[in-house]
Amino acid sequence: MLHSITTISVLLSLFPVGILSVTTLMVPLNPRTTASPCACPSLFVTAPASLRDVVGMYALHSCRYAEHDVYVNADMSTYLFYNETSTKWVFAPELGASASSSIESVSTGDTPSGISWQVFDNSAWTAVDTVSVECACNQHVCMEVMVNSTVLGHTFKGTFNMSETRDERPVFWNAEEQLYLYFHSAGDCHFWAISDSLTSSQWVMYSYDISPRPTNVKAAWNVRTSSGWVEDEDLKVVCVDK
Repeated sequence: MLHSITTISVLLSLFPVGILSVTTLMVPLNPRTTASPCACPSLFVTAPASLRDVVGMYALHSCRYAEHDVYVNADMSTYLFYNETSTKWVFAPELGASASSSIESVSTGDTPSGISWQVFDNSAWTAVDTVSVECACNQHVCMEVMVNSTVLGHTFKGTFNMSETRDERPVFWNAEEQLYLYFHSAGDCHFWAISDSLTSSQWVMYSYDISPRPTNVKAAWNVRTSSGWVEDEDLKVVCVDK
């Protein structure tokens, strides 16, 4: 249980552009230990749309809790930490053994990355394979990707090839379609998009997802059609590297 607290500023340089680099966190006045020098500095969490509140990048907290590292998301609304009472890793809106959580790890581990998760639904815990936690620096970058949908047929000729890096994410270019696949970040708007320009305000399709790679996107893609925007939950960006 946390008692006296003080306010310190922590640099969250791994968050996407558009999010303030210096953010105020509430941390224990006397943390049990300092953060491990070998800890992963940033985690990436994926989950289905029904659990979108936990999706995103998590920065390493400035202290540890229950002798384990603590992570917090970009807007400070969700902590990922080891609960010493349940002996599980949990996502919760506050840090502490009594914090309520609807997502926790199935098993115990030294770190929250690479372990299985379960969700509390309809009065019971259910194991799921749609929640994942990975160290962001371990994310593979595909040099060539394909965008397609087997249901609504939103496909493109050819493939998208990585051409540069923008906002700490890869940018892909489709020479045949003359389109970019990139991460749009401006003001409070952050999403993956496909457009004919990296500075465009009009997109062929977009997904409100801040994944470090387009192949990790979990949120549905919205596709522009002649009759308006259509949500295509089947559309995927797939790595086609040889």
